[in-house]
Amino acid sequence: MKKIKFHSFILALATLPLLCSFGSNDPFLLKPPSHIEVNNRVLSNVNGKPVTVYDVMKKMDILFYRQFPQYANSLEARFQFYQMSWKNMFKEIIEKDLILNDGKEIGITLSAGDIRQEMQTLFGPNIIANLDKLGMSYQEAEGLLREELIIRKTIAARIQSRILRLISPQDIKKAYEGFLNTFEAHPNYLYHIITIRDKDPIRGKETADLIRSTNLAEGFDKEKIEKAFIQKGLQDSFKTVSFSNQLKLSDKEISEEQKIVLDLLKPKELSLPKLQKNKKNEEVLRLFYLVEKESSNPPPFNEMENKLKEKIFAELQEKETIAYLQKLYQSQHINMQDLESTLPSDFKPFTLK
Repeated sequence: MKKIKFHSFILALATLPLLCSFGSNDPFLLKPPSHIEVNNRVLSNVNGKPVTVYDVMKKMDILFYRQFPQYANSLEARFQFYQMSWKNMFKEIIEKDLILNDGKEIGITLSAGDIRQEMQTLFGPNIIANLDKLGMSYQEAEGLLREELIIRKTIAARIQSRILRLISPQDIKKAYEGFLNTFEAHPNYLYHIITIRDKDPIRGKETADLIRSTNLAEGFDKEKIEKAFIQKGLQDSFKTVSFSNQLKLSDKEISEEQKIVLDLLKPKELSLPKLQKNKKNEEVLRLFYLVEKESSNPPPFNEMENKLKEKIFAELQEKETIAYLQKLYQSQHINMQDLESTLPSDFKPFTLK
């Protein structure tokens, strides 16, 4: 079988923490790979159109560039992506070819402007330079994107337009009722943290006592606290005190330790000082001032309407797409398991050389 060499530049291994990780004993560190060798062969034949490993690779190149443009020059990243994706992409190509044939039957057409816009959206203003990174010609990319656009329009015509007609206002209202039945209220805590950093524990406690003796029943007031220290001539002690901005966290976001302290407080009440350790592992005193504990109510229907409609649409589209593809498979007498069984059990379409 004909071997196709696909060359590319190589990024430093350090730039591939997620997609590529080669151990220190990996032979590639001694001899960097120069290309991906493609074991090209016909994988299937749909409507008289053969699907080859090379076809699968070109489709994966587009997907790879969409998802990981920062790794476009990395052979290792691309090879790993090929290894993980080729079987799914092979199935996707079969399905896309079936949809393309269906789109042709119902007369789906495109304008030159549609394709040009899609090319610019995906590859940016430097189309040729970015295609060079993929080892793909302008004509190849244009052809692949043309097919994608036809598929989108066919799906829209066959499935999406019908689903939109199926979703009624009553369906959305019913979904909202279901949302209300499962809604869990999560109260929000509005509060301030006062931190005292004083290496002298006795003086630190005296500072905390003075803060607690300040009347904050009308609301949190940093200037009022500072004034109390000035009146006592304790400006130096005040310098050890810092104040957070007002915090707002739900009971799911707040730490359990802080939640326990705040649950003991009434609104506009200050907690007892609590000895804790900061990020530098230093001991500090902290006081918590509860501004308010807000109840959490479900969002009104008008705020949820579009989200619920989108959710219903997505669920119906998944169901309808499965049924649509099954119908296309049956009409062409295609079975994916039969197609895959024709490949050798040890078949390797790609090798890093």
